[in-house]
Amino acid sequence: LVFAEDRGNAATALAALRLLLPGQDLQIPDYKRMTGLRARWEIIREEPLTIVDIGHNPPALALNFARLKAYNRPMLIVYGAMADKDVDGIAEFMPKEAKYFLVAPKTPRAMDTGNLALKLKTLDHSCYGSVADGVRAAMKEASGLKEPIVYIGGSTYVASEAISFLEKL
Repeated sequence: LVFAEDRGNAATALAALRLLLPGQDLQIPDYKRMTGLRARWEIIREEPLTIVDIGHNPPALALNFARLKAYNRPMLIVYGAMADKDVDGIAEFMPKEAKYFLVAPKTPRAMDTGNLALKLKTLDHSCYGSVADGVRAAMKEASGLKEPIVYIGGSTYVASEAISFLEKL
């Protein structure tokens, strides 16, 4: 319950607990403040709207990409994955209307951007040498669009490097 990011799921769980524990003062805790965990659909910037999330498996990314589509705005996605991830399974959920900035975080486990590009060849994409380069390029392109969304994710490593880079700007 503490880590439930989706407000609908959290509200449902809280309602169930209130039925099971009548009279208890139950609240949804602020897990980000309590744990220091970040990058759970975290809005890093308002202009352009920049969201960072550590979701990296097909169910998590299906939810995240559906949320992005619901905004009905231009999407720029900075994406990197580990070599062992099911990118083929994830690709079916990736918004076709988005532009992708493929990156490889600084870890030996990262999937090479060339291999990632081969798996995502049907999507509009460019490859970058680092997460910082991909984020920088996405932000630059976003500056020329009306109300874009920049989404950064695919890996905890990508999210961490992106947050560190953005906080230094």
